[in-house]
Amino acid sequence: MARTQKRIYLDRWLSFHPYKKPGPSDYYYMELSNRIKKIVESSVHENIVSLLEEDERANLCCYLACYLEDIVSETGIWRAFTSQHNELYGKDLPFYHTVNYYPDEVNLEEVYFLLWYFFSTTLYRETVFTPVSLNLFNLGFEINKLLDEEYERAPGNDRLKEFLSLSPGEEDFFVIRKRIEFIILDSYLFHFNRMECFLEIADRMEDMKEDMREDELEQKLPVIIYEIVDTYILSTIYPLLALRGKDWLAHILGRDHPLFEDIMAISEKKTGFYLFQKKENSLLYFEHMATGTVLPVTVKSYETLPDLQEDKTIMTCSFVKWKNGWWFSGTSAVLPHDPGFVLKERESTRGRNLFGGMVEQQREVLTMQSKAFLDFNKGKNIAFFEKMEQAGIFALDFMEYYKRSLRISPDAEREAVKRGKKKRLPGMPDKLYLDDEVKDLPGFVFFNPESGIELAYGFNEYIPDPDNPLYDEEKSREEAIELLVSPEISRECSLYLTGIIGFGVLSFPGEEEESILEENLDFMLRYWKSENYYTKPEITLI
Repeated sequence: MARTQKRIYLDRWLSFHPYKKPGPSDYYYMELSNRIKKIVESSVHENIVSLLEEDERANLCCYLACYLEDIVSETGIWRAFTSQHNELYGKDLPFYHTVNYYPDEVNLEEVYFLLWYFFSTTLYRETVFTPVSLNLFNLGFEINKLLDEEYERAPGNDRLKEFLSLSPGEEDFFVIRKRIEFIILDSYLFHFNRMECFLEIADRMEDMKEDMREDELEQKLPVIIYEIVDTYILSTIYPLLALRGKDWLAHILGRDHPLFEDIMAISEKKTGFYLFQKKENSLLYFEHMATGTVLPVTVKSYETLPDLQEDKTIMTCSFVKWKNGWWFSGTSAVLPHDPGFVLKERESTRGRNLFGGMVEQQREVLTMQSKAFLDFNKGKNIAFFEKMEQAGIFALDFMEYYKRSLRISPDAEREAVKRGKKKRLPGMPDKLYLDDEVKDLPGFVFFNPESGIELAYGFNEYIPDPDNPLYDEEKSREEAIELLVSPEISRECSLYLTGIIGFGVLSFPGEEEESILEENLDFMLRYWKSENYYTKPEITLI
């Protein structure tokens, strides 16, 4: 039985756009969203649409109308996805074999993908959504038929296209930032991020309630929101292709745009403690105390400069590199001058690798550790345990073994600590901390050559290995895909385990053709593990 249909109004449609006042094309696409809604709400599609809440169904309809608007208006959002996917994998789309495919027009396979992406992203906390569902195909076929019929008469949205265009000589980073913010929080392909960003704000506020009065928290709320949003849009790696906001803006503009390389080179936010050194003309010079890196920061990036004193003013703040200079980004605070704090920060290991200066050393240490782990664990990268407490002991035993492999005597180590030259061996923590509730759970230790030791629990039953007594073949067939989906399992560990388990077991739910996940494995690992896809060494060098 069909649901009671509620209309989609302009306020919802405009929430996918960078302006608040509607233009002529907005009325057309609002009506198109309602026509899509009639298809979505049809009882024929009950099995798939019932997975969504009412608000999510309305967003789905706007999202699909936005796709047509994007194609007709040539704003480049969808083209940015297909072009980057093609650069990575040699084809415009994952999952589907395209036969009658026309770039820059409405395509059935694109509608299929858009439906998969919407359902998968909306329901990611609840299920792994398959891209080859018959229900998805039936819904996609009807929606594509409507969009294809409207393609020739749908109006372009010049305001949206103009907003996503940039002057070739644009110098102002905040103009760039404004476009990135729209793309990441409001554009149809990324509107899911609104909720993720909101949840981050809610979590931060909950944490701050313990240390702050309600009126004080309310007063600081705008600053908190600005800082979280700023970090989210500039530094987060998003699930679709595991790229940052600046990558999406650059590819929306296209490789031929004069700003393409400059936008691609925008850095992540570099947050830390900085000491003001001097002002010269239009530049402020700040030293990152933990690394000694000096940044030339443009004056115009700071709305109201505090009273800055040379070699005395300490600030906690963030900078972003844009073109040949650095810009303030987010919030900042001036700390009381304290020579002791400056000295302590310069000797601190915290933030030592903020500008990437120690990566090569870290990789050298990891190479030595990897060889030692294989020697210690009989040539295998993984070891299984019936209790995580045992896994922790194993990891500590390996650390002792690694120390001995370096031939550093206990006396020499104690002397190094005494002199303050070395608090511990490179990359080796003094102890491992396990929560009480996980100590008795089965788990494994994996040595990741790219980052170091990893411990995980709750997955042993899925992994066929002669040294794993807890392997359960039936559970593995039903649930082993969790090893790919879980953010707790690194990309390298997932690939290692994929080689053990095989794609006869690892597949999308209901997938009959075993090759779909196999052919699109990297795409899915980017999607499932976006935050950790680009592995970084997790060791500290003293």
